[in-house]
Order: sequence, then structure tokens, then C-alpha cells
Amino acid sequence: MSLERQRLKLGLLLGVVGGAAVALLVVKRPGSHVWRAVFDAGHVLIAAALVLALEWALATFRPRLSAPRRHVLAVGLTLLSGGGLELAQLVAPGDASLLDFGRDTLGAGAGLALHAGRRALRRWARVTFVLGALGLLAPGLWPAGRALLRKARVVQQLPEVAAFDGPGDAAVFRTLDGGEVAVVPPPSVWREATRGRVGEITFHAGFRNPRLLVDNPFASWAGYQALMISLWSPEDAPFEVVLRIDDEAATLAMDDRFHRRFALVPGPNELRIPLADIRLSPTTRELDLGDLENLVLFMDRPARDHRLFVERLWLE
Repeated sequence: MSLERQRLKLGLLLGVVGGAAVALLVVKRPGSHVWRAVFDAGHVLIAAALVLALEWALATFRPRLSAPRRHVLAVGLTLLSGGGLELAQLVAPGDASLLDFGRDTLGAGAGLALHAGRRALRRWARVTFVLGALGLLAPGLWPAGRALLRKARVVQQLPEVAAFDGPGDAAVFRTLDGGEVAVVPPPSVWREATRGRVGEITFHAGFRNPRLLVDNPFASWAGYQALMISLWSPEDAPFEVVLRIDDEAATLAMDDRFHRRFALVPGPNELRIPLADIRLSPTTRELDLGDLENLVLFMDRPARDHRLFVERLWLE
């Protein structure tokens, strides 16, 4: 192959890798669970591809370089570019993260292992290097695979949004800032409960907004009419909770998301929120029911601890 064609091939290869790097590592990542995981996995794959491209380029245009020097240069330039992009995002629009640089490091190691495996003479050495590369790629790619599996499961279980009684269902709930959750049988007096396990939520006093967060990718709610939430209050008097729902485009402004207070009475409570209300809740736009990001149930500065049982959330 002529030198000109080799240079053209190198330019195209580095252009593709560099363009993908700019798209995935510099542009602000979307907010959805799945896309965040995919963007994070992009660090690993791009770093591996860049090491392989640099190894090929150095071997082609600097054939007198020793193999150890080529390896150091390929990995060093890859990590230098990854670290530089992260530093640039501290002052430019983006999402700088030390974890992203860690993913770059995993990818660079995987790319080096793949290159060594491709050039190894013995079969056992090739297999060893390939297995090592897969071992380095796995931690960076697994979150994306897990997010895709969770997304598929969420789509399959519609119209149910979240519950506590299925295998792994409780994992989609998290508590923050003074919230506490435990998976328990429903209270014996809660005759309306149809599930064998519910979430016992405690909102602790002394915190600004103790909350329960549905930490799960959301399927599109388009085509449904209302969000339903089944709850039980063991309290002796009514108390107020707040439901917040954000889509990916939401800002921190109160008028850019769904935000509604509900007074819960002692005993069973079934909240019904029309999806039209959720969709029209922002003042300057419509909330995107096909790209939801957060669903949070919280209290606003409780003066004392409050308990609440949550059975499930579903659409109708």
C-alpha cells in the first residue's frame, strides 16, 4: 500500500475515532438512565479504539520505534487526550468526571491487550490477552448492558411503573436526605392491599426534603390517562407529601416540572394524577411523557418523623 493511501486511511480512522470522542465525551450527555450509561461506556470503547489506531499508525510511520515505546506512546497519548477533554469540560459546557478518566484508562488497557493478542505468536498467549481485554472492558460496559436490560424490563411490565413485591423490584427505589425504606408485609388492617410486600417509608425530621426516589429507567407513558399510587398512612392525623416528576429536559426551576402537594389521611389513600396535568405542568413548554427522568415522593421539612406504606405505582 502506498504511503499516501496509508496516510488517508489513518486520517479517516483517527477522524472517526476523534469525532466519536467529541460527540460522546464533550457534548453534554442526556439525562436518561440508559443514555447516561451508554455515554459512559463510550469512554471505554473509544479509548480502546484510539490505542489500536495509534499502535497501527506508529508501526506504519515510525517502524524503527521499539514495541515498548510504541505501547507507551499509544497509551500515553490516549490518556492525555482523555484527561485533557475532562479538564476542558471544567470550563466549557460538558460533564467532567474523574470516573470518566477511569473508564478511559480501562479502555486504553483493553486496547493494548487486544493489540498484543493480535500480534502474539502462540495461541494460548492470544487467548490470554483477549481474555484480559474483555476483563478490562467488562466493568465499563456492564452498566450500559444493565441499563438496557432494566429498560426492557420496565417496558415489558407496563402499565405497572414500580412495586416492591417482585424479584429485584425494591432495587428501583432509593431514599435520600433523611428518607428510609424497608420492604415489609402490608399492615394487616390494609385490606385493600393486593401485594404481599410493600415499602415502609420513614421521612425523618431534621432534614429539608426526606424523599423516596424511583431510581429506574422509565418507559413512555404516552397512551395512558393517569398515574395511580396506592398508599397507606399509619398516622393518627393527616399529613402532606409532595410528588415531583421531571423529564430529561427539566431544569431546577419549580415551574419547569410537575410538582403537587397531597394531603394523606389516616388509612388507605389512592392518588390519581391525570397525565394531562403532568404533561402541562411546566409553564413554558410541555413535559415529555416519553422521556421521563425522575419521580420523587418527599416531605417538606417535617417537624417530626412520619411513616408511610407504598404498595405500587401504575398507569391506567
